[in-house]
Amino acid sequence: MNFDTEKFIVEIQQRESIWNCQGAIYRNRDLKRKQWEELVDIFGKDEMTTEEKRSLGKELQKKWKNIRDNFVKALKDNVSRSGSAAKKKTQYIFYNNLMFLKDTVSINETDSNMPRQENDGNETENVTDPVIPPPPKRNKKKKKKMI
Repeated sequence: MNFDTEKFIVEIQQRESIWNCQGAIYRNRDLKRKQWEELVDIFGKDEMTTEEKRSLGKELQKKWKNIRDNFVKALKDNVSRSGSAAKKKTQYIFYNNLMFLKDTVSINETDSNMPRQENDGNETENVTDPVIPPPPKRNKKKKKKMI
């Protein structure tokens, strides 16, 4: 069975309560559940049991999360890469289809564990930093021989 991802994205886009986490409509659980059920009806078969519909609903939600996560990753890559030294990557296949999400996703900047050193040119580096010796080696436990 081929899944029409572009159609799926269009159907999601028409149901703002599913994707717009910044809107008040996003908090309406009943509406959101109803809209996921609509998607199950669209992408499911005509004669499905309740359990099959529930299973398809979970599968569609996983599919949406995967698509959205890939878009966020691609968006983050586009923001962080710049300059001629940046590696050229192929664009996420549904990147343009998902641009409606751009204002709803936040890209967190990562923190470095290295302390920032601001040098305005008036300070010189402290060359006489103490050298910290490596920790002492631990003795390996000796295995007891069985007689």
